[in-house]
Amino acid sequence: MFVVDKTNIKVYQEKYKHVPKDRIERIQSYLETVGFSSKDERKFEKEVERIKSIEFEAIKIVFYILPEVTPRPRANLFTGAFYVKNAASNNKFMKLVVDNANGLKGLIATPCYFYCRSYFPIPKHFSKVDTLLAEMGFIRPPIQKDWDNLGKTYSDMIQRWLLVNDSLILSGTSEKFWSLKPRVEIEIDYMVDYDCSHNRRNILRSKTYQRAMGLIDDNKK
Repeated sequence: MFVVDKTNIKVYQEKYKHVPKDRIERIQSYLETVGFSSKDERKFEKEVERIKSIEFEAIKIVFYILPEVTPRPRANLFTGAFYVKNAASNNKFMKLVVDNANGLKGLIATPCYFYCRSYFPIPKHFSKVDTLLAEMGFIRPPIQKDWDNLGKTYSDMIQRWLLVNDSLILSGTSEKFWSLKPRVEIEIDYMVDYDCSHNRRNILRSKTYQRAMGLIDDNKK
């Protein structure tokens, strides 16, 4: 069960209590506080147009496997270390997928949107009508694997292979379907440029990015 720490609540109230809840009031309060000049307005409008014009590219990969979820991390009673079962085999599988994929331009290192669609085997006891309805997406599987665990499983799997890190995902969806051809479809829509210098700098300077690009080696002393 998630429990909010009392210290967290106290710190939040002290720091943000004065900030209006309404968005319009919040923006007006900010502008009055910082003093927005005509020069600031022109720069703001220019940046809005630049960000809105940033193009996206998309990649899509289909895993012809039965959808599975990652087991919860387990603790080694002797070393105290945590590990995830099947992580090594997942990495080997992803390497095979990427090595045989077409159109991949390298690791994605810009903000992106992640879509995961898991297709489970249609139950054998379904009637002909229900089977067709399921294949066409009219009937969906509400009691198969948890949707959030499925999304987490495959966003984790693509790290270091398609995506530098899943922290780049701005939003994501995980959908469940039935199909005569079980599979997992992954689609990533990513920016071809960064929306601001802060994000560019933080991503390119991060150890996660530098490890993924082979710029640093943790094994070197």
